[in-house]
Amino acid sequence: MAAKRLTGIFQDGSSAFVPVNPRTVIRWTHGTQLTLKLALYSPGGEPIDLRSDGSMALTLSVRQHAVSEYTVPELLTLAGVVPAGGESNQAEFVIPSTAMQQYQPGRYFYGILAFYRGEYDYVVPVSPFLVAPSTRLLP
Repeated sequence: MAAKRLTGIFQDGSSAFVPVNPRTVIRWTHGTQLTLKLALYSPGGEPIDLRSDGSMALTLSVRQHAVSEYTVPELLTLAGVVPAGGESNQAEFVIPSTAMQQYQPGRYFYGILAFYRGEYDYVVPVSPFLVAPSTRLLP
């Protein structure tokens, strides 16, 4: 099982300064499991406590095209889970080995949305999601 670390920026209006570029390319091998570990910060760099306010929902969506409109069908949608241990500003998304079996390896796009107090915000903007062919040998 592979893991990839991501940084998300929740636009809470506290500052216009963004300490990092939250766009991260994900490379995933078809047929393997991948855990994405998201650390969420305010634009000023302060960690967002996901445990103290359980009303924030995080969703990872994979699409065929690089658009953020909700009219484009999603190929894969996963909810973020805040693990019991670890940092309070972190959430995990587990892409199972069986995900997207019906799709060919190639270039897709993903984004991570936060839903908080009735508003949506891309904490990881639409970014490349590259799917490599499986390295497993067929029987």
